[in-house]
Amino acid sequence: MAVTKVLSIEVTDIVTRVIEVDYGKKDPVVHKAIVFSTPEKTVSDGVIEGVETLAKEFQRQTHGFGTKNAVFTLATNKVMSREVTIPEMKDDQIPDFIMNQKSEYFPMDTSGHTMVHRILDRDKEKKQIKIIVYAVPQKLVSNYQAFASLAGLNIVSIDYSGNSIYQWLSNESHKEMDMYLQINERSTLFTVLEKRKFALQRNINFGAYALSDRLIQSGYLDGDDPSQVITRHDALKRLTEEELMFPSFAAVKLSEPDTEEAERLHSTKEQITEAMRQLLGNLSRVLEYYHSKNQNAELNTIFIGGCGAKIKGIKAFLENEFSGVEIICLDQLPNVKVSSVVAKSNINTSELIACLGAAEGSLTFIVASKAEKANKMIFLGIIVVAAAIAAAIGLVLWGKGKVKTEERNKEKLQITIDDLQKSGIEELEAKYNRAQSNITEVMNADSKTHRHSEEWNDLLKMLEERSITSLTVNSLSESGDSLSFGVVVDSKLSVAKTIMQFQTMPYFSSVKVNSFSEAVDSLTGYTTVSFSVQCTLADYYGQDINGDNVVDEKDDKNGDGVVNKLDMYGDKNKDGAIDIRDVEAAEEEIRQSIRALLESDINNDGMIDMSDDINQDGIIDSLDREAYIAFEAGLIPEAEGADDLTENTVNNDEEVTE
Repeated sequence: MAVTKVLSIEVTDIVTRVIEVDYGKKDPVVHKAIVFSTPEKTVSDGVIEGVETLAKEFQRQTHGFGTKNAVFTLATNKVMSREVTIPEMKDDQIPDFIMNQKSEYFPMDTSGHTMVHRILDRDKEKKQIKIIVYAVPQKLVSNYQAFASLAGLNIVSIDYSGNSIYQWLSNESHKEMDMYLQINERSTLFTVLEKRKFALQRNINFGAYALSDRLIQSGYLDGDDPSQVITRHDALKRLTEEELMFPSFAAVKLSEPDTEEAERLHSTKEQITEAMRQLLGNLSRVLEYYHSKNQNAELNTIFIGGCGAKIKGIKAFLENEFSGVEIICLDQLPNVKVSSVVAKSNINTSELIACLGAAEGSLTFIVASKAEKANKMIFLGIIVVAAAIAAAIGLVLWGKGKVKTEERNKEKLQITIDDLQKSGIEELEAKYNRAQSNITEVMNADSKTHRHSEEWNDLLKMLEERSITSLTVNSLSESGDSLSFGVVVDSKLSVAKTIMQFQTMPYFSSVKVNSFSEAVDSLTGYTTVSFSVQCTLADYYGQDINGDNVVDEKDDKNGDGVVNKLDMYGDKNKDGAIDIRDVEAAEEEIRQSIRALLESDINNDGMIDMSDDINQDGIIDSLDREAYIAFEAGLIPEAEGADDLTENTVNNDEEVTE
């Protein structure tokens, strides 16, 4: 059944926003809307920690809403994004390309993330595609799936708030809104579009509650009702009712209070105005960056939405500080159709922009709904049952022939065993042990004569493969057990990425930055960052990991192109990374192997050989241990034969115990 309406939901630490809206339409109707306080300590940076508590509150607040189909838009810093340009290719090839390049886009472990992309623009002349890649933790998606299950919701899709806002702004119905500033309670998102296409989006570490906190700290509200506890919500409401900030930083010094009451108001307005410096500084840096990349761009109007748009005085302040830029604060989003019920609620629809964008349905971190999955499982189940019946018939026929074949193989193996026993296998075993000892001596000699220069070719090849494209190496020197690089890159982010990539190289045991400098070319405006990095070389040598007496590519267990200690340990705990936990797991395996060997050394002579087969039945096992204990205790004569020994050990338990 097609989905026509959804509950579009945005959960934040402070409030939860829910609208019942038409799904998949560019100009939908908002039938119902509610904004309620998120229960305390249930949500942290978008992660729902109190799933049951929030689910109960959600069901109570949305009682009477007409659909259980839900779209979530994630308001969190845990979703990573990167704007990249890729070669022209078919749309269905892009996901595989992203997976192959994801370490270039996100220089950290993304094995637990789901990758989703959005096509921003196609340049047919340059044969390039501009995309934005999102990486969302799979645990976060599972978190919302658990919440939806308890709240009785069927998830249609899960979006990211940044993409949701862009989705709504890119609609032709809102073409005048090229620059949009969404000021929420704890964060601010700034989005720039060029001809309805994505140009820039940055999250600013500032929210309306930063001003609420300053108002509470000022003590200005204490005189209203000394017994009342002032909340951030109360303070924000007061900021929307009374102008409690100066129109500019300069105006702070121009005002001279002449009464005690005026001094109190002046001090409060000064503190709140000072709190605006954080927003102004971050916004200025974003605009400067945008100007440097788009020198011909015109910045005329910034639209402001969210709860911060209601704050009195914010429009005048930003217009004075950004000379020549018009600021438009939105009480309601333009061209948004709402029902009469929503219109009467006086909810500012600009606070719901992420919910509106998510309902248009352009991006999702999950693919199928529960109903679709159930239908697929039923269909697959039918196929599996039919295949199982056919396979069972085939197995019966195949099994009869297989039994006869295995019986013949068993006879051949028994003949081979008999021949080996007659050919003096003990002597062959002794030769093997001597050869193994010689190999160990050779490997030890190799480790003592090993030099790091032996890996130079492989090391340089790995540096070329893993270094970022903007990296230039100006100098390279070797000093004993370390390498020093003089490096130039195009940004501080590239510095961090370079260091992280160097740290993943198995040739280096440590990576350290010794010096750092940044310069801007006065002619081109391009930024360059120069730094020197010292890499301590890892102390390892080629090892015969798989025990075939040859050190080759088969010993490269983890597939990093180098045979070293990482291959010896491997990803023992199967968590997708080789780290100290794998070493501990490997050491535990070694300890268990040693314990097993010690248990097989029945007579405690430091060797495991035929003398440990006390009952002479051809197997060293617990029966030999029991027989040896009985022999040491004098309960079994040394001269007794193998059959008597076995019989006394196994059958005469009472006699041994005595």
